[in-house]
Amino acid sequence: MAEDEFHERFERAFNARIPRGVAASFSAEQMAAIKIAFGGERWGGHPVDLRGTLPLFRWYFVFIAGRDKRSKSRLDLDDSPKPSILSRIAGTVVLLVMLGLLAVLLIGVMAG
Repeated sequence: MAEDEFHERFERAFNARIPRGVAASFSAEQMAAIKIAFGGERWGGHPVDLRGTLPLFRWYFVFIAGRDKRSKSRLDLDDSPKPSILSRIAGTVVLLVMLGLLAVLLIGVMAG
């Protein structure tokens, strides 16, 4: 989603849900913080950004990938378990095998 499109959608949704007098009381700095809190300014510009829906199941999917730009101090605060080198290698091998099997399946379907 383009940044301008986000701002327009945010403004419409914000104005529809917040009473006009309350919305007018926010300073520019407060509005900027609210936009960031609800996803603005920080989700744009990913090298990989795939979004879609599966109408049959009424599900949606989002796959976003890119370089982690968080600061070292913020990364240190992340207490999630860090994968070992062995688990990274195993995950890569599993992914490559699955992609290989998918390629063989697709080739078989196209050939037959």
